[in-house]
Order: sequence, then C-alpha cells, then structure tokens
Amino acid sequence: MRTLCIAFILAAVTAMAGDIVLVTDKGLRVLSGEEATQQQAHEKWVFERLKEAQSIKVGTTYAELSKYFRADGGITFFPGPQRFDMILCPCIKVDVEFADKDGKKVGASSFSMPDDARVSTISKPYLEEQFLD
Repeated sequence: MRTLCIAFILAAVTAMAGDIVLVTDKGLRVLSGEEATQQQAHEKWVFERLKEAQSIKVGTTYAELSKYFRADGGITFFPGPQRFDMILCPCIKVDVEFADKDGKKVGASSFSMPDDARVSTISKPYLEEQFLD
C-alpha cells in the first residue's frame, strides 16, 4: 500500500495539466491529451444517463418512463417485470412492474400500456446487451 501511495504521489507530481491519474489494482494509469479529454466527456455522458435512469422511481407514470426508456426485445413472460432499455444508451436497463390508479397490477404489453399506469416496482439500473428478437 505504501508503494502505491508513493507511486500515486509521483504520478500526480509528474502529470501535466489536463492529465488524469487513475488508480488501478496494479498501480496507476495516466491519461493524457485527447485520451483524457475523451474519457472526461464519456464519463460525464454516462453519469448523465445514469442520473436519468435513477430518476424513475415507484409512482412514476409510464408516460414519464417512456421519455427515457423503451420496451426491450427478447422473450417476456407476463405477468411479471418488463425489461426496458434506455433510448440513448440501450445497454442500460431496468426491470419494471406497473399498477393502475387503484393499485392493481398492469401486465399488458408496452403497446397497450396506459400512459397513467404507475411504476410499482423498479430494479436498479444494470448493464446488458440489447436484445433484438
């Protein structure tokens, strides 16, 4: 651990303005120039998508959810959670169940989901390849 601390201090001292020093399991990785600029932009974009995904809570309407997510492909068995992928980043997914205004589960497909149906359960966002069945 002490060696890692010394290496980090040395890398931080020798890093140029705009460089990014990343701690890894095996030491440090320094990103410079265009690589550093791209990494910062990518990280910002991913965190913006994550915040959008995390904005969907129990009680959110289907209409609000559908601004950020669409029904994912693949085989879905009803009743049960429906898998949705993020429109801007399809590898970010959530599993969602809906209820009507009286609290009764709604298990219809997204093609017939009422806009006022509300999220009754939602998973944490997770990463998975897009299904294209």
